Amino acid sequence: MSLLYSNYPPLKTSSDTYHRAFRTLIEKSDRLNIATGYISADAVVDLKSIIEINNGPFLQLNIGMHYFDGLTDQQKNALEDLDNLLQSKSLGGVYMVVTFPFHGKLMSFSKDNRNVGSLIGSSNLTNIIENKTSRQYEVDYLLEGNDAIEVDDFITKLNQTTTSPLSDSSLKIIQTKNTLLNDQYGVEKISDDTLKLVTTNIDPTITFDIELKADDATRSNLNTFNGKGRENQQQFVMPRSWYEVELIVPKSTTSLPGYPQADKNGDGGVFEVITDDGWEFSCKVSGQNSKNLRSEKDLKILGKWLKGRLEQSGSLKTGELVTSNTLVAYGRSTFTLSRLKDSDKWFIDFGVNK
Repeated sequence: MSLLYSNYPPLKTSSDTYHRAFRTLIEKSDRLNIATGYISADAVVDLKSIIEINNGPFLQLNIGMHYFDGLTDQQKNALEDLDNLLQSKSLGGVYMVVTFPFHGKLMSFSKDNRNVGSLIGSSNLTNIIENKTSRQYEVDYLLEGNDAIEVDDFITKLNQTTTSPLSDSSLKIIQTKNTLLNDQYGVEKISDDTLKLVTTNIDPTITFDIELKADDATRSNLNTFNGKGRENQQQFVMPRSWYEVELIVPKSTTSLPGYPQADKNGDGGVFEVITDDGWEFSCKVSGQNSKNLRSEKDLKILGKWLKGRLEQSGSLKTGELVTSNTLVAYGRSTFTLSRLKDSDKWFIDFGVNK
């Protein structure tokens, strides 16, 4: 039995993390049983990608709270896509706990009908994704032997006695704002009054339109997730997260006076941005001619801001490629990066008039 910690600063330990334990176990498994209270759409998309690319493992996903609390459209769409994949390939299914709210967080991994480990603790499904900026600290156990088998047996009994297949479940849809950046380390939500003041302090002489490439960038830019994943010696591929975004800005833009610049080694160009919907976080430019534009601490921060806006508008479905049609439906294929007067901070605007 081993303890797993989030290991966020300042509380770092020498122990492993949930994400790395999950990755190690799934790479050597042909069956995965999960019982979790809550899911996030991006975690479901990443789980689907793992199974799609590797043709496995077999998955039984039991969800304990959303039948009672409801799902967002993004969560529902992601679960239906995963369930359709599992059913079409005879690789399992998605189930909703309907008898009572279930708030447990359990995973069990097997190979050739032998348990290779189980996870139990405070982490929901979201923590299968490496998250460098989460503010919520989790603690879990990695179990082996009889304890791990007991977890697997419990998940099986939960599925058999309390669940209904996703396709047979009546689900409540809840509407939410873009909350993807809530509780992220290094991300702040500013007040409406502060945002109004910011918008009156934009320097009109230092402003750039950043093109969002789509059809000619199916494995980069907004579609970074579709690039090559991480492959181990057994040829198991761990795909990149759907929200990862790293924009490639042309030299015709980066060479203009006032554009943020990396140092001579192609790194170090970090700056704070404030968004038109009131978020503040760090971005950076790097690479030759400062061509790479991304969020500083985690590629998913900028990705959650941009893709979250597309999702919220209904022009993008969680897990899909961003195409030119996506941007046409949204109403904009660029965002504006503007320097604030008498400040090192920048303002980015991805708003549309509808």
